[in-house]
Order: sequence, then structure tokens, then C-alpha cells
Amino acid sequence: MPAPIAIVGLYPALTRMANWERADGVRKLPVEVERQSFEGSASARELKEQYFTPLGIAGDRAFLIDLYPYYLANAAATGERGRSMWDNVMTWQEEKKSCLDLRCRPAPDEMIDWCRELEGNEARLAYWFSRCQPRLMLTLGAEAAAFARGFRGDGAARRGQEQLYQEPFASTAFGPAPLAVVHCAHPGVLMRTKKGGWRKTHADWCAGRGRELVRAALDGRP
Repeated sequence: MPAPIAIVGLYPALTRMANWERADGVRKLPVEVERQSFEGSASARELKEQYFTPLGIAGDRAFLIDLYPYYLANAAATGERGRSMWDNVMTWQEEKKSCLDLRCRPAPDEMIDWCRELEGNEARLAYWFSRCQPRLMLTLGAEAAAFARGFRGDGAARRGQEQLYQEPFASTAFGPAPLAVVHCAHPGVLMRTKKGGWRKTHADWCAGRGRELVRAALDGRP
């Protein structure tokens, strides 16, 4: 069904974890992920709070999709013991002598390459964009911005980061027809940011230029 706004994330989020108790403490393991993009996860709640509400977007007027269709375990260390989700997955696999069908999230520049190189992925994206026919696309985060801009190689994600909250860019990364795209910060980044920084930039954009662009797309105006 056509939707005037497209919102593009990076990959599906985790929706449920399980505790695995070991002698060295409790470890978290992934159990469930989003069935579809931004469904039932913390990212979905953050998206509603940071984007849908301030921009005046009703849920049925937006098309949500991730660049990479599979969940990836994060390698960033968290908590008192400095373990990552990928550390926990690797420990479980080694101890249980069983392989989980998971991959570790790569570095940002490599992540962009994965999105391009995954067999059938660009065709998947083009198919859904042709069906939904959005007028305005919002990308979330540096990797999604770099993908939409066609950036490649070392520094691609950094270059994508530099495009956040600029004027609309005509992207053909999601099909043959140019699509107006604005690159925004990921809602998780906004939630972790305190006062100022990306949070202020985002709030100012939503209250001004962002709301103008979204309203025009919702009304069918150029």
C-alpha cells in the first residue's frame, strides 16, 4: 500500500533476551527479534517518540524498512564486566558446541558493504519502494545515509554522518526513480544524548524544516 513517508533503519532490533546463568555471572542471550522493521522493540518506541510524534506522522502514513534484513549481535562492550552481546553468543557456542545462526555487527564502513553485497538485498529494497512509492525518505544513522548517497570504501560512514539534517538529496539507491531523502540521527543516539548535540539539532529540525518537508509529502505537494 502506498505511503508518503519512508523511514529506513539499519537492521532489525532485538525484542527479547534470556538470562543464561554461569559461574562467572548472568549473561544475556538474544531470543527474539523484530518480525518486521521497528515492531515491538525499544527502537520502535524511540522512533515514535523522536520522529512520529514531533513530525506529525500517523503510523499508517509511513513505510518502515531496514537496509539489512537480519539481526546482528553488537560487539560493543557494556555493563560492569565489559561484555558485548557477541561475547555472550560466542561463549554460549563454545560451551554448548552448537552454532547460533547469528553474525557479529561489523565496523560501520563494512556494514555498508554488507548491505550492498547481500544477495538479493538491493532487489528487495527496490521492490518495497516501488510498492510503497514514498515521496520523502528519512534515513536513520550514518550507515543508512552513506548507503543512500552511494558512498563506498574507507570513511564512507563518516561521510554519511556529515550529511545529517542537510537539505533533501535526490537518491536513486532504492530504485530508478530519484527519491528525496533527508539523513537523520538514529533514535537510539538521540535517546542516549543529553542536552544539546544531536538532540537539539534534531528537535530544531523537527519543529521547523522537518515538519515542513513531512507536511508537503503527506499533502502530496512537491
